[in-house]
Amino acid sequence: MLTCTYPRARFDAEIGASGADPVREIAYETTFALINLALHQIRVPGARPDGLVGSLVQFASQQADRHRDWASASWGAEAASIVGMAGWQSGFSVGYPDAYVIVHASGVPIDGLLLAPAQDLSAYQTWSDPVEVGAMHWELWRSQPAVGYEDLARVLVAR
Repeated sequence: MLTCTYPRARFDAEIGASGADPVREIAYETTFALINLALHQIRVPGARPDGLVGSLVQFASQQADRHRDWASASWGAEAASIVGMAGWQSGFSVGYPDAYVIVHASGVPIDGLLLAPAQDLSAYQTWSDPVEVGAMHWELWRSQPAVGYEDLARVLVAR
């Protein structure tokens, strides 16, 4: 499970300056990361079809446009909108006062989560290298179920 928080004031200021809708952009962040997590799971041999990645990025944008139609979940007292692909579920909530919250999970459902702000960050490793702060350590992510490019292409056809 991966939980991401976006400080609301900073995110709204940056997105608002471009005239975009912050909630739609959070939905896009959710679907874009979902696609990257699904692509990471490709374990079935085969060549990537031409245009698949571009089609998946377009799919992420279209799904973000339709975020109001996503399934609903409950994260404690807050509502969340969820979507899935290739064994992953991803969702976001705008119900927290100080941050937008996005959760991605594989192998566990994301409905019924109980999220709370961390009160003591001393147990977390921190560092100052900004490149490392944003780095994803893909080797730590679970790679089941095995997914092939045709599985992702099927998602595009089913829309």
